[in-house]
Amino acid sequence: MKKALSVILLICAFFLSGCGSNPPEESTTALPETEKAVNFLTGLEGDMSPLARPVAVTVNNIEESLPQYGISGADIITEFPVEGGITRLMALYGDYRSVPEVCSVRSCRYYFPIFARGFDSVYFCYGSNETLATPTLERLGIDYIDGNQVGDSLVFERDNARLESYSSEHTVYLKGRNMAEIFEKYGFSAKRDEALGEAAFDFADERVNFISPCTEITAEFSSSYYSEFYYDSQIGEYVKSHNGQPHTDQKSGEQLSFTNVLLLEAETALYNGTSLVELDWLGDKGLYATDGTVTEILWKKESAEAPLQLFDAAGNPLEINKGKSYIGIGAEAIVSQHSGE
Repeated sequence: MKKALSVILLICAFFLSGCGSNPPEESTTALPETEKAVNFLTGLEGDMSPLARPVAVTVNNIEESLPQYGISGADIITEFPVEGGITRLMALYGDYRSVPEVCSVRSCRYYFPIFARGFDSVYFCYGSNETLATPTLERLGIDYIDGNQVGDSLVFERDNARLESYSSEHTVYLKGRNMAEIFEKYGFSAKRDEALGEAAFDFADERVNFISPCTEITAEFSSSYYSEFYYDSQIGEYVKSHNGQPHTDQKSGEQLSFTNVLLLEAETALYNGTSLVELDWLGDKGLYATDGTVTEILWKKESAEAPLQLFDAAGNPLEINKGKSYIGIGAEAIVSQHSGE
């Protein structure tokens, strides 16, 4: 392995800082009324408030839990490997007041809040691995709610309709419509960190594309879990499939689609002889597909708290297109370079 995995670095880098998850004193500061503002996660202008705080939610992705709902409304979908060759999603919403009901919510793995923290998101999960994830949540200084700990019906509930045909662990949903009340009750700041700037990434003013064509790109996490993206020139986005089937939202009926597909290499290993996955979150190489083209990139996080940074292959800041993004971390990227639809 090119470098020690990040669990050890995590302990050395920020566990010593003693950071907790207590909100700052100004945490109840209200946002101004909705106006035309830039969505922090997409770069697109919409009806929202400047400096609106994002929300991140861990979402089940195992076959038995599908289809999910609420995910078509996410501004960013991240996908990570977890134990047994399966994956789990983390859906991010640029404005906490626009979060829908999201199902099914599942437990935390330690690298989920590390990436959520970089967007200054409030993080929601249902359960937490006590070996690695719980200590990370406690020390990272992230605002979060674990539904398995708080048992608050304002935040989470089981979907009675799904209980008729799904195992109970696939039925918990986040009550996004209550988010403003949740923020107030738990003292979460409504405003994100101003130091992060207007947008999470360097969004281009003009359409970005590259020399190499890419009408299909696959994020292969294992032989049984992979995400496929097919470029639809009519909408200018990549539509997503999951394990060979269209990846759709149960309630909206929409197939997921993205302006940007970012596949970020990250070394993985099993932790201390267990089935738990360690993931090197510090940075590596990657691929960026957009507008039917693809290019090689670099990525990094300078610390567990730091934002995700993207660079071109020469190490210069990477401009990406405005719109929704898929970020697959720790998968093998497979690109089709032909130019036909």
